[in-house]
Amino acid sequence: MGLMESLDRGLLPSRSMNRVTTTMMTSKAKTLPSWALLFVVVCASSCEGAHDNRPACAGSPIPACPGAWTSTLPGVHTELTPARCTFTVREATAGLDVPFTVVAETAVADVQPSAYIFPSCSQPDSSGFQTFVAVTGNGQSYCPECDDHFCADPFRSWLSLDVGCVQGSVHWEALNWSGPGSAGAVNAKGGAFPPGDYLLEIHQVGQAGTDNKFFEMTASMTLTLTP
Repeated sequence: MGLMESLDRGLLPSRSMNRVTTTMMTSKAKTLPSWALLFVVVCASSCEGAHDNRPACAGSPIPACPGAWTSTLPGVHTELTPARCTFTVREATAGLDVPFTVVAETAVADVQPSAYIFPSCSQPDSSGFQTFVAVTGNGQSYCPECDDHFCADPFRSWLSLDVGCVQGSVHWEALNWSGPGSAGAVNAKGGAFPPGDYLLEIHQVGQAGTDNKFFEMTASMTLTLTP
C-alpha cells in the first residue's frame, strides 16, 4: 500500500475560487459554512498545538477533552471536538461519530484533498477532506481504511477555504477491524475493545497551491472506555 508521498502531483487544476466550496468531480458545488474566527494560530509552513477550552470559531463546538494537532498546510489545522471522551464499551461498540473542526485562519484556494492510504476508496466527508481515522491501544486496532479495496480510480475533489471553521466527523466502532478488504477478500469485524484508554488519530492530506505542495494535518486525543 502506498502513502501520500506517492500522490500523483499533476491533477490540481489551475484556477481559483473566492468562496468556501467543495467541488466534487461528479456533483455540484456545495457551499460550506464559515464563522468569524475567535482563536487562531499563525503558522508559516508547519505548526502544532493543543486544544483548549475555547471554541475555535463562533458557533463551533467547545473542545471538552485534551488533544493535540499538527499541520503543514499554512493557516489551517484540525481539532477533535467531542462533547466527552469517556464512553461505555456498549456505547462504543454500537458506533460513535466523533466531531472535528477544520480551522482556517487564512483563506486558502486550490486545495486537493486525497486519501491518506493511496489509492483507496475513501471519499470527502462534510469537511471536504478525505479524513483517515485510526484508534489503537492495549493490543486493539480499528483502522477502516488500512485495507480498503485500493480503488483503481480514486475519488478526486477540490476545495477552497474561507477564514472560519468547517465541521466534520469520523466514525468509530470499538471493534478490531482493518477495513472491508481488497483483492476479493472480505475482512470481518473482530472482537470488542476492552475497557481502557485508546488513542484516536485522524489524518487529512493532499496538495495545495499552484505548486501542488503536499500537506498533512493531524489531530489526536485519548478516549476512555469503561465497563
